[in-house]
Amino acid sequence: MIYSIDVTDPVLTCPANNLGINADANGEAIHNTGDAVCTDNSGDFTLSCDPIAASVGIGSITVNCRCDDAAGLTDQCSYTIEVIGEYTLQFGLNNSVSFSSDVK
Repeated sequence: MIYSIDVTDPVLTCPANNLGINADANGEAIHNTGDAVCTDNSGDFTLSCDPIAASVGIGSITVNCRCDDAAGLTDQCSYTIEVIGEYTLQFGLNNSVSFSSDVK
């Protein structure tokens, strides 16, 4: 009988830092962490980010992500979101980003 042992870490990729994002009229921007991507040779993994989604006020927030595979191997990454102005930003799945303006 031949056994296979997984010794390959999963690979986690976070989106680039999002600096200088304009906030809406309430001084907030909305983000979801659906843009972090994990791959693993086994295909069996858990991806988690903290915070998962948030309404971010003016200032900076760091999103920390972690990918754990079935063998207990991990990878981690983080990215920063900085909110400064008068727009709403919505992060979506598959690296899509949509903008809407409240500025007149």
